[in-house]
Amino acid sequence: MEEKDIQVSFVGMEPTEALKKYLLEKIMKKENLFSEATSIEVFLKEFIHSRGVEHDFRLDINVKLPNTVVRVEERGSDMYANIDKGTDILFRRLKRYSDKKEYWEGKASWKILEAEEAAKA
Repeated sequence: MEEKDIQVSFVGMEPTEALKKYLLEKIMKKENLFSEATSIEVFLKEFIHSRGVEHDFRLDINVKLPNTVVRVEERGSDMYANIDKGTDILFRRLKRYSDKKEYWEGKASWKILEAEEAAKA
């Protein structure tokens, strides 16, 4: 995955280059976790009707992987803090996904092991 493959959308707020750059910088830190991702969508939302209220900003991150979708939602009054918390949660979930996949597939994929058994017989 490259930076250009990440779709960033601003909803109800002014799109700022600084916020987008900060978000992409945080996400690309752990680029290796996105090796299997087919698409990454990020929505930065501001609820205009609740402006000035405690939870008026929201961050949604959707990462589509083969066989599953990893989704993170974070609310708060500071978008930069939401990005920090949301990316930390995202990285934990992606790490857990890859660990589970390695556990169930083992060192070699079950398809490879099955083919080797068939070749021996």
